[in-house]
Amino acid sequence: MKLLPVKKKDLFEITALLEQNRDALGFSLLPLEEKLTSPSFMLLRLVEKSSLAGFVEVEIIENRARLNCLVISKSFRGLGLGRKALELLLCFLRKNGFENISVFVDTENSIAKKLYEKTGFCFVGLWQGKGIEVEELQKEFCGSPLDIYS
Repeated sequence: MKLLPVKKKDLFEITALLEQNRDALGFSLLPLEEKLTSPSFMLLRLVEKSSLAGFVEVEIIENRARLNCLVISKSFRGLGLGRKALELLLCFLRKNGFENISVFVDTENSIAKKLYEKTGFCFVGLWQGKGIEVEELQKEFCGSPLDIYS
């Protein structure tokens, strides 16, 4: 699997992927095309055997990163690609000098919480608003880039 930057030509296919996974929508109000040219966002596509397997959106806030969206295409689920994608992303961010990464997860989404916890994320706090409750999880990057899972 490869984690590659999104290009303008990829937006139609990524938008279709997000539409199929409505639970991932609502992570930001900016259209993907605006995010593509913004230094505050990192848009990445997951490619497995020449096919779009997923999408990752990271928001950059100073030297910290916030994972806004990690979506795996339904046809690629159950293959461990979510964890592989997250591991690739963590390595990339650590190697590029980021201090930490955070993510908001619905308190009811036990599958996502388990994935993040397995890769070293820790509970930071609980957030409530607009009828939803989410947990903030965070992973600090310390030590060498190869030690990100300790």
